[in-house]
Amino acid sequence: IMEQALGNVKGAQEKLEAALKQHPKEIKLWMLGVRLESEENGNIAKARELIKSAFEACGDCARLCIASSKMEIKEKLFTKARTILQDARMKYKSNEDVWLESVRLEVMDANLKIASYLLAKGLQECPKSGKLWAEAISMEPPHLRNAKSADALKVCDQDEKVVLAVAKIFWNDQKIEKARRWFLRAVGYNPVNGDPVSYTHLRAHETREDLVCRLLLEKK
Repeated sequence: IMEQALGNVKGAQEKLEAALKQHPKEIKLWMLGVRLESEENGNIAKARELIKSAFEACGDCARLCIASSKMEIKEKLFTKARTILQDARMKYKSNEDVWLESVRLEVMDANLKIASYLLAKGLQECPKSGKLWAEAISMEPPHLRNAKSADALKVCDQDEKVVLAVAKIFWNDQKIEKARRWFLRAVGYNPVNGDPVSYTHLRAHETREDLVCRLLLEKK
């Protein structure tokens, strides 16, 4: 990662190859290799070969399926990505990340009805998934988000992603004090989650003048 950050792609590849020889079943290393080839080198064919090798070394893995689908999505190969995720949903029915990626693919491809259907199916399989409930809240029309957030809070009221989604509703409605309380609540449930931390850091000391200026800029 350091070599990659310094722009030494060749050095990063050499170190990664050495690491994989010592830890051939380490999924994170394979995923790093896939990202290196697809994003840094633009070599999609090589990235696909690495994913195939990763499956052979590690066996079936939801994270590898998601990484593979994301790579195809980036190439605008939605049909191929969709096939990967369909297979993943059959193998990992209770994996919230597979369902979430499936929903977001359909949203990206403007298939909103299919996205809503997959989201409903995902919540059937993972009824306490904060990630899926938060996505469900964000996908609702603004006038229906309060009702959806109430449904979400009934089953996972201490999930920081759901609490953060509720905070954003208040924020978008310009109910600043309520939003701040919910952002702080989200931070309390998971202090390492950057989203609520960044929101509270940026907004906690916002003056009335700052708020007016920002709202005017956001309307442009």
